[in-house]
Amino acid sequence: MRPRPLPILLVFALAASAIGATSTAAAGEAETVTAATTAPTTTAAAKKKKRAPRIVAATMRDSDGNFYADGIELFYNKRVRHKRDADGNYPFSVADGYTITEVAKASGKQIVIHLEEKSLPDIPDGLAAPVVTYERTKSKPVMSAKKFPKQTKKCRKLKKNNFKKWRKKCRKRVQAKNQDMGAQPFGGFFLTVGRTGDGTVMSLPPGIDCGDTCSAVFPAGAPVVLETIVPDVELQPTWGGDCSGAEGPICQLTMDSNKSVTVAFEGTDGPGTFTLTVTATGPGSVQSVPPGIQCPSSCEASFDPNTPVVLTAVPGLPALFDGWGGDCSVFAVVPVCTVVMDGPKTASASFSLFP
Repeated sequence: MRPRPLPILLVFALAASAIGATSTAAAGEAETVTAATTAPTTTAAAKKKKRAPRIVAATMRDSDGNFYADGIELFYNKRVRHKRDADGNYPFSVADGYTITEVAKASGKQIVIHLEEKSLPDIPDGLAAPVVTYERTKSKPVMSAKKFPKQTKKCRKLKKNNFKKWRKKCRKRVQAKNQDMGAQPFGGFFLTVGRTGDGTVMSLPPGIDCGDTCSAVFPAGAPVVLETIVPDVELQPTWGGDCSGAEGPICQLTMDSNKSVTVAFEGTDGPGTFTLTVTATGPGSVQSVPPGIQCPSSCEASFDPNTPVVLTAVPGLPALFDGWGGDCSVFAVVPVCTVVMDGPKTASASFSLFP
């Protein structure tokens, strides 16, 4: 018995299904080819981007030891080469008005930018930490020390057939990234000297010459010696502030923070004094220990240098103490204030009627 032929519609359906499967397979192969072609290109671009040297740290430096920054050390994430900028058109720029005098030859991962020094009048803190900028140029002054292979079809073929020629033609250095990097501060602290009387205060290392220069910046942790010079041997210095307790013409400090020092030059016939002035506003009074202030009747008195003076605010009845001002302001509404007489001082107390 002969088999019956398949219906015509079923034959067409099977043919269409076979064609669809073939197309899908072809499309899948095309996608695979495209992905395989695109992936290396993307990876190569990413690798090329990572190859560019970049600055990871910048530090201000003081090469001559005079406490003012005269250079910046740049540290890269990999070894670099630097062409000298003979024409003075540096790819680097330094903010805060610094002037570049030279960019030294690279040493490993380090490049040093030499600067004109800045003095205190130019930079208020004397120790500015500017932003350093590198801008890519056609001359490519900062390049990676290592050569990286070009990812081209020609070079891949050359690598297989002529390795020596590939090394010469298909490897190149990469220019450093465009970048802004804030420099680490050249750390230091202020030393301020207040002087009364006829005498001079000098510092070692140099910086303070008071009379004329009574404020200077010194490196963090540096030892500083203050010495007094007097025109008359009968004048003796009395130290205050961060030199309280020092005796004779010498005071030694360590610059671990900002420091403030007072010096009073006195004759041998008796110590000098500082004046404490108090004002009392409203229904109340202020008294001092040691005695001297009984304000509002007696609101000014002189005390020996470095004497602690305790002021007490006494409100009248019925009245309230509203708070301190002047050199007692840190005590706010606490009715007792202590001031150390390491210089002239002022304090104010205010009172108001009880509501």
